Amino acid sequence: MFRGRQVTRIAILALLAFAAACNRPSAPTAVEPLEDPDVEEPAPTSRPSNDHDACLVGEWWSYAHDIDILLATLAPVPNMHVADGNLVLWFTDGVEELADRVDGPEYEYQGRVVLRLDMDPSESQYIETAGFFTNSGAYSTEGDSILNLDVSNSQREILSMQACKNGECQDATGLMPTVDVLPPGSAPYRCTASTLEIDTQGPYGTATMFFYR
Repeated sequence: MFRGRQVTRIAILALLAFAAACNRPSAPTAVEPLEDPDVEEPAPTSRPSNDHDACLVGEWWSYAHDIDILLATLAPVPNMHVADGNLVLWFTDGVEELADRVDGPEYEYQGRVVLRLDMDPSESQYIETAGFFTNSGAYSTEGDSILNLDVSNSQREILSMQACKNGECQDATGLMPTVDVLPPGSAPYRCTASTLEIDTQGPYGTATMFFYR
C-alpha cells in the first residue's frame, strides 16, 4: 500500500483524448492545440527522518528503454513512446555535501525525456516534446522496504515541442500535453548492489521505476 503523496504525474486523460483526435492528419498544423491538463502542484512534505538504507548511497541511472516501459504501463497510449532520455538519482549518507546541505541524508534527481507520438509513418509524421525534471531534498527509509522522499522541490521545464513531417519540423507548442516523470514521495523499493526498483502507482495499477549502477 502506498503512503504519502504520489508525485509521478502523467496527463492520462489529455493524452488519450489527444491520441483519439489525431487520426492521421494531413499535416501537423491540422492538429487542434490542447490545453495542458490541470495538475496540482505537489503538497509540501515534512522532512524525512535521518534513518536510511546504506544500499541506496551512490548514483543510479534509468535509460530510455526502461522509461518507455514505465510510461507505457502508466499511460498506454497507442503510437506513443519514449524516443530518448534518461533519469538519474543520487543519494548521500549525510556526510558528503550535496546542494550545499550537510544536515542529513540527501538525494538529488534529474530527468530528461523525449516523448514522441507517431502520426503517419508513411510520411514520417510525428509530434515530439522534450522535458527536463528535477527534484532534491531529504530522504529516509523504513525497514529497508519503504523509501520516503521530500518532493516539495519538484520542478519541470519543457525544452521543446515540435511537429515533424518528411524531415521538416516546426514549433508545436500546445499541440501535445506535457508529462512529468518524477519519483513518488513515499513508495516500496528494492535495492541490491547493482539495481534499484521504486514502485509507483498509476490509474492502471502499479508500475516500477528501474535504476542501475
